[in-house]
Amino acid sequence: MDISGSMAVGDNMARARTAVAMLTGAFQPTDEAALFTFDSKLRQVASFTSSIETIRQASLEGRPWGVTSLFDSIKETAELVAERSNKHRALLVITDGVDTVSKLTPTEVSGIAASVQVPVYLLSVVTPTDHAGEELAAETEKRRAESATLADLARWTGGDMRMVSRPEHTQQAVQDLMTELRYQYVISFEPGSRPGWHPIEVRLRKKNMFAHTRGGYVAGPSRSGSR
Repeated sequence: MDISGSMAVGDNMARARTAVAMLTGAFQPTDEAALFTFDSKLRQVASFTSSIETIRQASLEGRPWGVTSLFDSIKETAELVAERSNKHRALLVITDGVDTVSKLTPTEVSGIAASVQVPVYLLSVVTPTDHAGEELAAETEKRRAESATLADLARWTGGDMRMVSRPEHTQQAVQDLMTELRYQYVISFEPGSRPGWHPIEVRLRKKNMFAHTRGGYVAGPSRSGSR
């Protein structure tokens, strides 16, 4: 959850905390989650637990302040999530989508997240005037570019991005997310031998169904010389 200074604008912090409450409300007894917050750096405010109330209370900590290290925080959290033994896992990032000081680019972050097999879902909390397609929207070119960058990052990892400005948007996004996470599958295949980037595309026979998958994988030696 983003707690940088920009989240103080237009009740975005309240929208973020509402999202956490709705998400934990959809938990089942066997579900497990942790809560991290970030501004210029990442902090773990609740370790992995099945206690809904622990996560809810932890989300109330901290006030919006400081600059935003969004992409770096996604990279750090994805690596921590990847250490968990449960293969049904994901990283949900609740943010207004503004990054100011990250050292990593979105492409680098998505590559890292995909390599550790953690799909990244982005919930972009915005004011109604920043919500594309809504009646009051007055979206700028800069905002459109930021949203497109975040959407690409999520899809490259096999995740997705939603923009929310009202509780009903958040409720639908949380419902869709939890449905997807209940139906995660692992598909094994033999990788190509040609060095470089190999795209992955999964097609379904039923036209009313869809699948989120990683954008692809890199074959060949890494920079360190290992595979």
